[in-house]
Amino acid sequence: MKTMKSALCMIAGFLLITPVVAQSARPILPDWKPNRVFLTAQPLTIGALPYGGLRFGAELTLGSRVGLSNEITWRFLNPVTNVLDEGERDFTQGFQIQPEIRFYIGVKPEADQPGQRAFRGSLGFRSGYARYNSDISNWIFLTDATGQPYEKLAGYTRRQQNFDLATVWNQKIYFDRTMEGFGMEIFAGLGLRLKQFDYMNVSPELDPDQLRREDESRMFSLRRNGIYFLLPLGFRLFYLLP
Repeated sequence: MKTMKSALCMIAGFLLITPVVAQSARPILPDWKPNRVFLTAQPLTIGALPYGGLRFGAELTLGSRVGLSNEITWRFLNPVTNVLDEGERDFTQGFQIQPEIRFYIGVKPEADQPGQRAFRGSLGFRSGYARYNSDISNWIFLTDATGQPYEKLAGYTRRQQNFDLATVWNQKIYFDRTMEGFGMEIFAGLGLRLKQFDYMNVSPELDPDQLRREDESRMFSLRRNGIYFLLPLGFRLFYLLP
């Protein structure tokens, strides 16, 4: 039994050390940097609907095949969709984080051409979490104890939480032939998003269940608890640190 355990340990050690030896045995050109840092920004999020904001991120490559990235978005720009009366409010703000692990395809550290040694196409597995708070206040009609109608400002907060999972293809395009400095990355993918809505800080005159029913009954409403298809598509700008 001890002999068998020793043999299994030797085989396992051989399987673990072989990729390391093979990796170190590959000829790597002196100017090749396997561990790089990319800084990213997505300008289209400024005017994104329904809530615009700022999105920045960074990516760290590990070796020549794997990359870890994360993006943070702060959404605070609200388009004017309707005319509000004095005192009314409809404002949304929140944040989103999107960590991703990437596997680069086609990287050849031993190649003579910079383009073959650059980090370009990668298959990414992305997760995400977002939370948005919409503060809403409207004038409502009520009746006092004598039966006389009057108006009162009532409000509530609608909290939306998103949980995302997606598979994404990323393709980097370098602006410089040396594959350094600035560039653009195009991405497209497919995934799922779980949405969850909660109604908080509700005025006593309002019914949270009624607010939920009104949101869900709207035509083409996206304010329902449930799972939605997700189609990540767009581009980001990046800067490769020296």
